[in-house]
Amino acid sequence: MGRNYDGGNGTMPGINKAKTASMILAGIVKEAHSVRDLFSQDARMGNAFVRVGNDFAAMTPTGNKFDMNAGHVSIVNIRSGIAINGVKQTSEYRMYLEILRALPGTTAGMHLHGCFSLPLVKVMGAESLGMDDFAEADHYLGKRGKKGRICKVKGKSGSIELAKAVAGAFLDGAQVVIIFGPNNEYHGTVAISSSNDPLGAAREALNKLIDVEYAAKVKIAEFFLREKQLRGKRL
Repeated sequence: MGRNYDGGNGTMPGINKAKTASMILAGIVKEAHSVRDLFSQDARMGNAFVRVGNDFAAMTPTGNKFDMNAGHVSIVNIRSGIAINGVKQTSEYRMYLEILRALPGTTAGMHLHGCFSLPLVKVMGAESLGMDDFAEADHYLGKRGKKGRICKVKGKSGSIELAKAVAGAFLDGAQVVIIFGPNNEYHGTVAISSSNDPLGAAREALNKLIDVEYAAKVKIAEFFLREKQLRGKRL
């Protein structure tokens, strides 16, 4: 049949790599669901991927993810976009495929529905979350890209236009991409990692999203206190 379960000829992923990636993905989704004060807790919330060799990626499935385990993970061919194990992949699979194709060094990525970064960026703009006034931003989030660490893009959920916009933002060096719908509707945040360790990469992507939500909380508190201070001076 020409199949090589070590991934040697690119027709099938190595079976052990696929199992490991699936277990990592199931575990990292549970970790994301445990951060209840920062992200939407809808059972369908968010999605993620972990690269499996050069040609495949493990992706979260569509639907309920609260009870997700390794058997629910979709194994997708990066070139064709086809789920080879019969599990329907996340509706945002186009976004992940564009990222993996444009940035072949990417190991893992995650997309969640943040509760603080979205309203902050919608009202104040992406520059309000530029992170330059956080002393250790380079360390825990990464260096600034051409357009800053945080980039805002707009597009319809699941569309190829949104997928290309997100991949383009990461190509420009963004560390986290904030996504809105075509009419500025709330959508979510995305982060990726190129760490060689798949588990470490998945956790790094999640931690970037967590750091941005905590930073957004700090910035919202700062704006509130500044406004309160200004009101006091006006009285």
